[in-house]
Amino acid sequence: QFQPGLPGETFDLELELKAKSFGLEKANINPIKSGMINKNYLITNGKKFVLREVDEPNERKLDFEIKFIEYLESKNINVPKIIKTKDGKNYIKKEKMYLLQTFIEGIKPQYSQSECELIASELAKMHLASEKFNIIELPAFRAKDLFNFSFDQNVEIKYYPEFIDKFPEIEKKLNEMVEIRKCLTKEMYLIRDGLPGGIIHNDLSDDNIIISNNHAFFIDFDFMCKGKFVSDIASAIYYAILPAPKHAKEISRRFLETYNRIRPTTINEENVLDNTILHQ
Repeated sequence: QFQPGLPGETFDLELELKAKSFGLEKANINPIKSGMINKNYLITNGKKFVLREVDEPNERKLDFEIKFIEYLESKNINVPKIIKTKDGKNYIKKEKMYLLQTFIEGIKPQYSQSECELIASELAKMHLASEKFNIIELPAFRAKDLFNFSFDQNVEIKYYPEFIDKFPEIEKKLNEMVEIRKCLTKEMYLIRDGLPGGIIHNDLSDDNIIISNNHAFFIDFDFMCKGKFVSDIASAIYYAILPAPKHAKEISRRFLETYNRIRPTTINEENVLDNTILHQ
């Protein structure tokens, strides 16, 4: 029942058993584009699903991510649906962890004016919903636990404890990067406590936005974290500007105008937005 994988991929027949655990029989399974910390497989059996293989299991992080995605879905935010196993679990936990979600049929954004409006509207709705989500469970992390840094330093991106143990000099470099980032964004840090925040996506590149049936969908919440909403706004605007940098001010203005119809930004957010875009 398997179609050939991509060149260089070693196909694991164990994936068939994983698919069956989610109730998917006689399915075609093919590797598709993977993320930085996951491998992804397209499963087709009449309908399409994405099986996510997490190489470095962090059960607490995945539980929180699932909880947030299901919360967003309950608020009618466009995200992939979590598919439970036949025995009602959110994922399979072996040496690795396996999570199944619906596949969103669509295209990457080309950032036309209408697509930017779709993205801005959906992002504003997500942030409004996020404001009411319980984030007490999300822990703070040390610099050595971080792979990338967002505006807020209490962000979980990826664990690298074993890597740091082998190369202790890396921790020093990471801490230096934190300090450099703070200096570069000094203006933002001076007023960061006055910036609204909650759970943010934290990786709104064109790879993680799908335009489908005149709707914008957000996918791949691997890097979701506790942070400031302006960071997400800046990220989305940054990728919208890339295809047409000469029109950066106009694109930014229209994006913010659409966003503000749903969730008005504060003066502090608007004051730091340009600087935040520059540091994406």
